[in-house]
Parts: sequence; structure tokens; C-alpha cells
Amino acid sequence: MKDEKTATGGKEADFRILVVDDNRDGADSLALLLRMWGYDVRVAYDGVQAVQSARDHRPDCILSDIGMPGMDGYRLAERFRQDESFKGITLIAITAYADAGRAQAAGFDHHFVKPADPLKVEAILRSLLNVEQRLKRLEEVAQQGA
Repeated sequence: MKDEKTATGGKEADFRILVVDDNRDGADSLALLLRMWGYDVRVAYDGVQAVQSARDHRPDCILSDIGMPGMDGYRLAERFRQDESFKGITLIAITAYADAGRAQAAGFDHHFVKPADPLKVEAILRSLLNVEQRLKRLEEVAQQGA
């Protein structure tokens, strides 16, 4: 499993992403792109590894394939949604499966059909990052007022 951190020091580096795909080339390529954008990225190549990585590194967002052997992306999403400790994680399907309704029913927040437009994926990640930064500022203000 990859365990590389970004060296940018930017705010994106505080936003943790887990990429899950049994296609190693696809997973590694997506992770490389995300790291170039400045994100802290981990990679898992199957559902079981993804659950362990999520427990260890607490990602803010998971980008997952659906068609994987063993635990597929639907089961993985359901598992994350049933576990309270993963309540705030955003799940994004990036898959060859075009059934967005089934992905949403399983617990995915967003659905992209491969090959996903990187600019659309980046737009979602940027919006998630902005929300997270606003929440952190609110927490800081609340702590100062207490």
C-alpha cells in the first residue's frame, strides 16, 4: 500500500483522500494526479485494505471503484455508511458502472463514469476542502469564545 504524503505544505495537504481501485495503474495514476494538486493521498487496492487504511488514516474523502473482486464498491460504501466512526467521509464512485442510482443507494455522495473528467473531480474536492476549512474556522472561533 502506498503511504506517501504531499510535500506542498498547502491547505490541500491537510485534506486526506483514499483512492480505492483494484486496477493498480488506474489507482496509482489517480493518486499521482491528486498529489500533484497537493492532497494527502493513500491508495488501497481492494475493499478490505480500504477499510483498514480508512481506520488508520481517517480520510476526508474516498474515491472508489465499484467493480472490484471480494468486497465491491457498493458493499464498501454500505460498510462505511453503517459505521458511525466514518460518518463525515465523502464517498465518490469513479467506475465503469453507469448506475448512479445504485451507487447513491449504497451510500456514495457522487458518481463518475470512467474516464472521469479530472476537472469535475477537482471541483468537488475543492468544494469539500472549502467546507472543511470553514468548519475549522468556526470551531476555532467557538473555542476562543468559550
